[in-house]
Amino acid sequence: MPHLESLIPTIRKLQDIYATLSEQDKIELPQIVVVGTQSAGKSSVIEGIVGMDFLPRGTGIVTRSPLLLHLIHTPIEHPERGQPDPGAFAKFEHLPGEIFTDFDQVRKEIQKRTNVLSGTEKVPINLKIYSNKVIDLSLVDLPGMTKNPVGDQPKDIEEQIEKLIMKYIKNPDSLILTVAAANQDIATVEAIKFAQKVDRDGDRTLCVVTKLDLMDKGTNAMDVLNGLVVPVKKGIIGVVNRSQADIKDEKPMKKCLDDETKFLGKKYPTIAEKHGIKYLSKALNDLLMKHIQERLPKLKERIANLKIMYEEKLRSWGDPINDANGKNKVVSEVITKFREKYVFSIKGKGTSKKNITTELYGGACISRIFHETFFNDVGKINPIEGLTDEAIMIESRNVSGVRPALFIVDECFDNIVIKQVQRLEEPCLRCVDSVYEELLQIIQCCCKEINVLQRFPLLSAHLNKFVANLVSNRIHATKEFVKNLIKIEAAYINTKNPDLDLHLLSQKLADKDDKAKSSNSGVVEIPLTLKQVLSERDQENTALMKVCIEQYFKSVIKSTQDKVPKAIMEFMVNNVIENLDTELMTAFYKCQEVYELLVENSDMIKRRENATEMLKKHIKANEIINEIYETSA
Repeated sequence: MPHLESLIPTIRKLQDIYATLSEQDKIELPQIVVVGTQSAGKSSVIEGIVGMDFLPRGTGIVTRSPLLLHLIHTPIEHPERGQPDPGAFAKFEHLPGEIFTDFDQVRKEIQKRTNVLSGTEKVPINLKIYSNKVIDLSLVDLPGMTKNPVGDQPKDIEEQIEKLIMKYIKNPDSLILTVAAANQDIATVEAIKFAQKVDRDGDRTLCVVTKLDLMDKGTNAMDVLNGLVVPVKKGIIGVVNRSQADIKDEKPMKKCLDDETKFLGKKYPTIAEKHGIKYLSKALNDLLMKHIQERLPKLKERIANLKIMYEEKLRSWGDPINDANGKNKVVSEVITKFREKYVFSIKGKGTSKKNITTELYGGACISRIFHETFFNDVGKINPIEGLTDEAIMIESRNVSGVRPALFIVDECFDNIVIKQVQRLEEPCLRCVDSVYEELLQIIQCCCKEINVLQRFPLLSAHLNKFVANLVSNRIHATKEFVKNLIKIEAAYINTKNPDLDLHLLSQKLADKDDKAKSSNSGVVEIPLTLKQVLSERDQENTALMKVCIEQYFKSVIKSTQDKVPKAIMEFMVNNVIENLDTELMTAFYKCQEVYELLVENSDMIKRRENATEMLKKHIKANEIINEIYETSA
């Protein structure tokens, strides 16, 4: 395990690395977050810890941006100048290389930077203070909570500040330092109530009770300081703030701390050694080191995982392309991957990013079109729809001419069946269209799933259009063949088909005719108008005709359900697959027109730049964490 003394500097380095991250890229680090109202004495506490005045005071100036404050204990040698310098100095992250030894100028720079950041995302002001009088410590000083806008503060300042505070304290890696004045009801202090929202058991909360010297005469804060009023497990520490008179008169910080020690010893002699600014500084240092020690293993793992994630992202996106070889490589990769995905999508090999548990895709969808949609569309066609008994008999007489028909005439059967078979053309062509639409959908899905195409939207659009044209070029030939299948069925009505049982039906008809002859009933007079009632013989003949039509039509449907999917696969689907490689290579490889399409979109360029920058940060952070583990080994 790393040495405790190295932990705070390590986190400080990590905070420097990740200081400029946007909210979506934010890395949660162990830290102490200071929360309090504007009147609680929060600034005085922080200045007491630092040992000098440097924070802005007054109406509203400090309510706009968080202050990330790093206290760095240094020897008397000035590390930036390489020469002895016992004085403290400060540096701002946004002013690299600039050193502040005048802390009035530090205050002015905080004010200036606050104004610059006003109205933008609340990016913290990153300030380092080097001194041989401080101990290593990092704090995030949040804007003071307020109810009413002051000066140029916006009307919703209370909501803005509360939202900002919540963003910081809800981080489970944050310790919450709440600041409350002793001359108020501690249980109702806004800062403590806010902390309790995210830390109900008080496991991450430390409370500083300020202004112990301003309590009403005859009262004290003993119950509060002993933890009997507010349940915080990290402790409650009382301090004495500098008064406005002390600040105005520029009373030396050392004198103020000495007076605080005297006051505590007199007012709270039994617990004085565990209170005051000096004790608070040491307690915060100890708490932060132990907190970092607990959180560091998970933080190390997270940073390592983020490093791997961004490496994989950049690897999948590839490097920027600047020469012909690189362009040829990309085009070749696109052709290979597209064909693989296209074929796999249809034949069912490999996987798709689509959620296949809720939506069929590719070949599975085509199979559903063939075996469910098309099968049902054709199967539900009624073979005798629109055929009345009268219409059948009229057709029978028309083909018989002057000779009265005792039997169903073959030509009559053929004519009726042909008309019914022709009804199959519409659902068959609709099946072709459905498969065609799915093939176009597969093209779009394949383009979306090829990572390299996300970089080149023009190339993606061109590829999509090119393959769609290949498919479109096959739809005419496919439809013509399907139409011919229907024509073939209608061209020859094969009543001798061994799968049919028309012979038995014909025999039944013959038997009925024999009975009619033996009865000497003579020839039945048949009416020529559809409005008249059919004779018994007419009824028998039309009933048998319908049965024959139904049985024959079923065989045609069965054949159609089998042959149309085969035709679509051969003439459209398989044809495109078989010629895809050749067509793509001819049209795309070493083609200047295609090379001009290899222009990355601006979003991809930004994403790569951001990912590259994030990877650098994670690599550096990973190195920093690994260093402390290696040093302690």
